Amino acid sequence: VNGKANFKEIDEKLKQLNKPAVKTIQSEDGDIIDCVDIYKQPAFDHHALKNHIIQMKPSFDLKEERLSSKNESTKLAIFQTWQRSGSCPEGTVPIRRIRREDLLRAKSVQQFGRKPHEVVLKSNTTIEHKDGQLPSINTTALAMPVIVNRSAATLVTVGYNYIGAKADINVWTPNVEAQDEYTTAQIWLKAGPGDNFESIESGWTVNPQLYGDKRTRLFAHWTKDSYKTTGCFDVTCSGFVQTSSQYLLGGSIEPVSTEFGQQYDLTVGIYMDPNTANWWLKIGKDIPVGYWPASTLLFYLNHSSTLVEWGGQVYSSNVKKKPHTKTGMGSGQFASGLRGNACYMDNIAIVDFSMQLKYPQWVGTWADEQVNGNANFKDVEEKLKQLNKPAVKTIQSEDGDIIDCVDIYKQPAFDHPALKNHVIQMKPSFDLKDEKLSSKNEPAELTVFQTWQRSGSCPEGTVPIRRIRREDLLRAKSVQQFGRKPHEAVLNSSTTVEHRDGQLPSINTTAVALPIIVNRSAATLVTLGYNYIGAKGIFNIWNPNVEAQDEYTTAQIWLKAGPGDNFESIESGW
Repeated sequence: VNGKANFKEIDEKLKQLNKPAVKTIQSEDGDIIDCVDIYKQPAFDHHALKNHIIQMKPSFDLKEERLSSKNESTKLAIFQTWQRSGSCPEGTVPIRRIRREDLLRAKSVQQFGRKPHEVVLKSNTTIEHKDGQLPSINTTALAMPVIVNRSAATLVTVGYNYIGAKADINVWTPNVEAQDEYTTAQIWLKAGPGDNFESIESGWTVNPQLYGDKRTRLFAHWTKDSYKTTGCFDVTCSGFVQTSSQYLLGGSIEPVSTEFGQQYDLTVGIYMDPNTANWWLKIGKDIPVGYWPASTLLFYLNHSSTLVEWGGQVYSSNVKKKPHTKTGMGSGQFASGLRGNACYMDNIAIVDFSMQLKYPQWVGTWADEQVNGNANFKDVEEKLKQLNKPAVKTIQSEDGDIIDCVDIYKQPAFDHPALKNHVIQMKPSFDLKDEKLSSKNEPAELTVFQTWQRSGSCPEGTVPIRRIRREDLLRAKSVQQFGRKPHEAVLNSSTTVEHRDGQLPSINTTAVALPIIVNRSAATLVTLGYNYIGAKGIFNIWNPNVEAQDEYTTAQIWLKAGPGDNFESIESGW
């Protein structure tokens, strides 16, 4: 059907993957769950595991430093959708049934269930330690390769031998644009050379090609050769030995977090059993799901991991170029968003041979993509520091804005060199005489307000300023262009303004020509011929459609002076 598989291959693969079920459960999300005899699960199709004796539970208990966050008491339980429809009996493990349509979505039957091979461009980027130093293994700076079909943002630790890692991973359902793309929030434990590393991984993913929908799902993955020919998601190949009847690898997770609403976390831990060299996957409240038998399955990870990563990854052929994929990572928002807006990881920890959970000592943050191609993160951070002044009070508005109440003497105006010694005029020194300008509709006018005012007010001596976030800057064409109206692209000056009586307005009897501006469309009432020191208007308020992200619409007043190709203008409206 897809040009790469025939029905014979598909049926043989289905027979290999789907083991006889002791019990079958139909989940609400459309999945079919087979409760398979623990000794007949796919793991034992691996030639190295033919005579493997199942380790039913870990042989170790971890000592734990006090790693809990202040938010731990508020964490809410998550569950898997299939659990509402039944449970697997003792002595069986739940396995998501693979269907013909699952295989037909894959690029090939052989590629089904695997992460695509990493396409490496070059290795000229390095991770910096938090103090600016380069982390190293044996004094060698750690180079992170440029992978053209991945985009990742991670916290990395190196420099020791790790036999475990954990985190509470905030759960979201980010947008995935194309069927052959996916996004993850996960932990990686790696060892081995950079072009042929071993990796064991777990977290959550949205992966429509693998699972057939855009639900958030628990996953596990392994590879012995940097995703070239070995390993897979969940139990779609032989290797991972499942022991738990409670958790389903590949099963959908509920509920997920909502913006500035309830937040839900998935606790993931991967730990080596020092007595067996099996790498155990634990989910939730320390529940063992199963293990990777490193002594028979892996080589470098048979002893320990030398690199741990916590973070997110997007797979797409449209990263690091334009047009860029719209597939989101984490919550789909940037890290500058508050808790409830950006995806986070809590209680990050590693385990060393002391068998104790502890904070990692060597860490560096890593993001391998300049998000909009025109700004790097250093430029963005410097601009954010310049724009966002210290707040006396902060207000979280219902519309998502964050309002900083800033000391009136520390507002951005005083960054202008000409205003360094400016003395603030606290109020106008004049009162306007008012001709009778009221319209017949004035009594019917209703008061408008700003959304943020429902959430609080700024104290006297401060001014409310909308906080600029990283994602605001990254939407701009450049950091330098942020907040500015684009330059007017003028075609010619062949159009003129007509006065209401049909005559041409003039200054000193000269007709005023208004240029054709190719990137603007305007409809205005114009007055000229005098010197104006003020203007006003009452604007009818609407919320018109704006089609594209780089377009805008206004209803406003302009007061202008100066030559047409270099005028000054002050403006306001909505």
